[in-house]
Parts: sequence; structure tokens; C-alpha cells
Amino acid sequence: MLAVMGDIPHAFLSDMNHKQHQSLNMVLNQLVESQPTPGNRIKYKRIKQKDSFYRDQGRKVRVSELAETGEITEVIIKEKVDHLDIYCPASALDLRISVNTETPCTLSPLHTT
Repeated sequence: MLAVMGDIPHAFLSDMNHKQHQSLNMVLNQLVESQPTPGNRIKYKRIKQKDSFYRDQGRKVRVSELAETGEITEVIIKEKVDHLDIYCPASALDLRISVNTETPCTLSPLHTT
């Protein structure tokens, strides 16, 4: 295993096929369900939403909307702090841990639907 910080030049391809995503999602769901104490269980809500990104005054803005209705649920300015890439030569997948700040904002009039 090799860990590389974001300031060292290297290439990282963020690509996972549908079957890999399904398999890892199933493992995570099984881990949640197998927790012994329901009161201390990880809680999550599955929401189908669509995220779109645009630049506003040099800042990256994410707009999240419900996939079914198109209702905008969140608008944030997303700023990268750093990331850590972890290469796992004996595995089919490597991983990246990213740290960002997300600041709520209003939707620019140029990007309203």
C-alpha cells in the first residue's frame, strides 16, 4: 500500500463500473444491518438526487435537486482542502480520501431553472 498526498504530481483515475459499485454497496449495507445494537446503528436515508456543477466567480458551485421532481434541495460552494490517494497494488481498486468545505449559498440568477 502506498499513500500519496495531493501536492505530489501523479494521476488518479476515478472510475468504478456498475458491478463494482453494486458489490461494494451490498457489503456496506450488510455491515450496517449486522450491527448488534439497533439504537447505535448507522442511520442513512437513500435519496435519488442529481447534482450539477458550475463555476461562479471562479468558485465551484454544486446544485442538488431531487431526481423525481427537479426540486432544488441544496446549493453549496465546494472548495477543495486536500486529498490523499491510497494505492493498493494487491487490490482491484485504489481509493481517494478527499476533504472539502461546503458552504451554503444562493443560486445565481444566471443558473436558475
